[in-house]
Amino acid sequence: AVLEVVEPFFAMAISKGNKIDLDVTEDVYLKGDREAIKQLVSLLLDNAIKYCNNGGKIFVSVSIKAKFVKLSVSNTLERIEQGKHDRLFDRFYRADDSRNSKTGGSGIGLAVAKEIVEAHSGSITAFSKDGKSIDFDVLLPH
Repeated sequence: AVLEVVEPFFAMAISKGNKIDLDVTEDVYLKGDREAIKQLVSLLLDNAIKYCNNGGKIFVSVSIKAKFVKLSVSNTLERIEQGKHDRLFDRFYRADDSRNSKTGGSGIGLAVAKEIVEAHSGSITAFSKDGKSIDFDVLLPH
């Protein structure tokens, strides 16, 4: 499902001068709503492309972590405060109000992503460890 969703985003990334790197472990499966998981991946990738700096990188990975499937989507950006960014999952919240007209959207994508994750009994976190990238980590039971 992840590979299906990522494919059309390559062209979008290239048009901004960005690069998408993939690290998807083979034969990773989970029980759940396939279409909802595809929507989750699409929402996270859409967010990454919107906020990635020009010439930046987006990284998508899928792996097994204990009893969970771990989906990570990260992207470089101009700058962001370091630390946890759980407010990004609040409806209509924008980390930088000045970017609203540049990026478009309604401000609910990450809130919907969180709802999908929670409906699958999982968790989602957002954090920046260096102030120049942001990571979204999803853990879903498999």
